[in-house]
Amino acid sequence: LDEHNLEAAEALIPLYEAGRDPRALVRVLEIQLRATSVDDPSTRQDRIKRLAQYNEEKLRDKGAAFGWWLKAHGEDHHPEWIRAELERLAQETGQWPAVVDAYAASVGKYERETGSKRDALPMMLVMARVLETEQGDVDRALAMNRSILEIDDGNEQALDALERLYLGKGQFQDLLGVYNKKLDLTSDGDERIRIQSRIGQLYEDEVKDDTKAISAWLSRRSRAFRPSSALSTFNPFSVRIFDKANRLRMSSSTSRMVLSENMASCSCRVMIISLLAGGMALTVLCKNRLTSSKRR
Repeated sequence: LDEHNLEAAEALIPLYEAGRDPRALVRVLEIQLRATSVDDPSTRQDRIKRLAQYNEEKLRDKGAAFGWWLKAHGEDHHPEWIRAELERLAQETGQWPAVVDAYAASVGKYERETGSKRDALPMMLVMARVLETEQGDVDRALAMNRSILEIDDGNEQALDALERLYLGKGQFQDLLGVYNKKLDLTSDGDERIRIQSRIGQLYEDEVKDDTKAISAWLSRRSRAFRPSSALSTFNPFSVRIFDKANRLRMSSSTSRMVLSENMASCSCRVMIISLLAGGMALTVLCKNRLTSSKRR
């Protein structure tokens, strides 16, 4: 069959469709596609879709099907349904690097079309996830997630990714910035307590700044504290921190902390913190379970 003979190829399509030679059918469909003008993008997309489906369903060749969906995306980067097929097959075939490269090119197309990357945000989120979890490219993943936050500064996926990546790289000042951003974005009391607990522990364990570790618990951001929640997140702070807090006697017009004088020597290590914030008083008791069990 002459690969340039469109008339002959199209005449063979119904015969091959009724027959049992899917490879021959794919071959004539490829001839038909090559003869389809780029000025007719809708027809080209229909024919590329057909080739992708035949390769996957009839020839059981997912790699070839992935290649056709990649071509479809290259010719039209807008349809979400094409991206869905592309990502599904990338997951099954492991061809994520090709997806990242294709999406990077498409992000540039969106920017040239509109002057902004905002419409490309769904692809950028996929790229960020793939770079981190599939390719292990930490530096590119960091850069991509930062780019996402430049477009959507409250994007939860990007903030969570930056938290993991900064922690893994030991970039603790940057990690603190992520935590502070998360505090700005949530009004949920329990979530704020969890975030401030991480901030306090980060200052204590990594930054080695005991004063700021204590301040994390006395922040004005902590007005949503409830005793039951505070008790469950108080344990990460060491006795050393409490002893230092006792020496510092931190106080201000909006918050005051008082620790028992015999804290360090108290056999049951009962720690009392009185926090006054926004007119609300909170007393937290931390008891050493071992000594309490001994007393029994």
